[in-house]
Amino acid sequence: MPKWEYKALVQHRPVMSGLMGPQWDTDIKEYLTSLGNEGWELVAIVPRSDSPAEAPGYTTSELWVFKRPKPGL
Repeated sequence: MPKWEYKALVQHRPVMSGLMGPQWDTDIKEYLTSLGNEGWELVAIVPRSDSPAEAPGYTTSELWVFKRPKPGL
């Protein structure tokens, strides 16, 4: 049975900024490629809302969960 290791990252989304912008698109593609080259696979993105007063229901951050087989097994 395979054993896994996990990595969790938080991507913050400012309430006032709206779109992330083209630089974020370039940066995230490069970062995901780097993680993929290290054997990490993105398995979930969980939206989170931390600001009920300013923007109820707005996704203010995302929890990104990656996994890969444990080395040496």
